[in-house]
This record gives sequence, C-alpha cells and structure tokens, in this order.
Amino acid sequence: MLHRSSDPQTSIEAAEDILPRLGLRCQQFLTALRALKQATAKEAAMAACPNDYAQCETVRRRASDLHRQGIIMVVGQCQCRVSGKRVSVYEEVKR
Repeated sequence: MLHRSSDPQTSIEAAEDILPRLGLRCQQFLTALRALKQATAKEAAMAACPNDYAQCETVRRRASDLHRQGIIMVVGQCQCRVSGKRVSVYEEVKR
C-alpha cells in the first residue's frame, strides 16, 4: 500500500495509480520510503528487505530509477544510519 489512511482521496488515487506501473523492487523501495517518510536509499532498502542483503542492494539501486521518474525527490543529505556515509535523503513527491 502506497498511501496512509489519513491521506486525502486524491493522494490515495494517485498512489494506487502509480503502483501497477512500477516493477517489484521499485514497489518495495517506495512502500518502505512511504512508511519512513524520509530516508536514505540504503535505509529504505533495509526496511524493505531486512533479512536479505543481496535483495536489499537490488532494491537500493531502484532509488535512482524512482528519482529519474519523478516519483521520489532528494530533500537533503545526512549521515546514513546503515552505512555511516553522508548521502542523499529521499522522500516521495506529493501528487
């Protein structure tokens, strides 16, 4: 699910429209990012698949795809809680 129950109806409809057009790994990344609200790519990927490092890396790489499609945006930088490196922070673009 890509929306919260508190979202306005227009946001719910937009989220439901996006999901079928995304691949599985993009869906996993976006669902995790939505739950976290803002996160680094690695934080979102770890939330999406915490017990599978190989799959986590595949999901993490989808951040650039979603950014390129305008579905997520960079909102700043911070030290990643997973890698310890200074990296971009993402959030979903409000539609």
